Amino acid sequence: MVENSLSQIRLTAAALLAAAVGDYAPQTLKIRGGKTSWGFYYDFIFLAPISEEMLPFLEERMRQIASQNLEIKIHEMIPSNAADYLLHHRHPYAAHFVKKLSIPLIQILQMGEFVDPIHGECLSHSGELEAFKLLGIEERPDLNFRGDKKKVMRIYGTAFPKKEALKAFMREKKRWLENHHLIWGEKLELFMLELSRSPDHFEKVEIFWTRAGEKVLHHFKQLWRKIFIKEGFELIQTSGKDLTASHLKFFALREKSEEPLCIAEMRAPLVGGEISPLEGFFTAQHTHRDRAHIFCSKKHLREKMISSLKFLEKIPRMFQLNYEVLASSSEEWKVLFEEELGVKVQTSREIKVEWLIKEGECELRKGPYLTVKEWGKGYLIELSAFFSLERMLAHILEIQEKDLSQKKEILSKIESLDE
Repeated sequence: MVENSLSQIRLTAAALLAAAVGDYAPQTLKIRGGKTSWGFYYDFIFLAPISEEMLPFLEERMRQIASQNLEIKIHEMIPSNAADYLLHHRHPYAAHFVKKLSIPLIQILQMGEFVDPIHGECLSHSGELEAFKLLGIEERPDLNFRGDKKKVMRIYGTAFPKKEALKAFMREKKRWLENHHLIWGEKLELFMLELSRSPDHFEKVEIFWTRAGEKVLHHFKQLWRKIFIKEGFELIQTSGKDLTASHLKFFALREKSEEPLCIAEMRAPLVGGEISPLEGFFTAQHTHRDRAHIFCSKKHLREKMISSLKFLEKIPRMFQLNYEVLASSSEEWKVLFEEELGVKVQTSREIKVEWLIKEGECELRKGPYLTVKEWGKGYLIELSAFFSLERMLAHILEIQEKDLSQKKEILSKIESLDE
């Protein structure tokens, strides 16, 4: 899939950038890097000033590393061992960061003498990276580490599988770099942003919704209520931390009936939670999340699956979003899904349909989804129309072919749809 290949390419490009900077200025301290929706980046603490005039030299060094076709190995370590390993390779900030991660195993990338934590898959050899370009340098929030304040500089670029795609991106570079929902949200005065660092030194952005932004969220909520009521769902409110588990308890407490039980809930965000400046609402945990469940017997399963597919298919179209459908099903239902969706369905024991939102050559992002599982003596259909209100807003704001006035028009239509 495009998502995987772009992710691998861009994570590898970030690693090559850090390795190139290490060769150019060995005393430079590496903070962390990764991929963005349109490219890659890496943050550094330089002991000497650096300017954009150095980018061609760093890019050439990246090409030299790529030409060596170095094998890229991934080692898995427990956090304490990973921290020691990174300290040994003079990577103190990364060592600190991995200790903060609440996961049992840390993945460490090794490419020649270069090592770095990595989150996700990368290419197997440096020579597989063919089309990339460094785009700029920018200052990030200062890093206060153990009482020592340091200036952090970010170098960023883009990478693609083929040179043709890179050339196409460069022709529209400014538009792509500015096409971020947090940037658009500020331009539309939906919210204000404050960029800083959290106590664990990761960057965070705090969002302050304005009257206009709150109004948009309100109409999103009302639209969500309207479309689910129209589909015959009973709107409920539960208090458990996990929405699915709470709905299962709701069903267990409810008086049983032969008819399907269709329930839907919009869960208000918890107080607190940090938002990544890069991913914004796409990875934010504290958002207005929606989840719906249909409890039914085999007798009603076909009818409910078809109605759910038709319902969810309308959602991205309603907001003028580009999308691809990814579906898997057992042999029993495969033909039905192919007929209803008009796409090739993968054979699997798991029944799952995802509407993946796409913008140009950027990564596919999750949108509405549906899963079907056997549960007890019947079946459980789980679906989400928006994933979260804020996430759907982000999709709309990042429609690349729409300018500011057209984005405003889409948002204004939400109000009319709510009526």
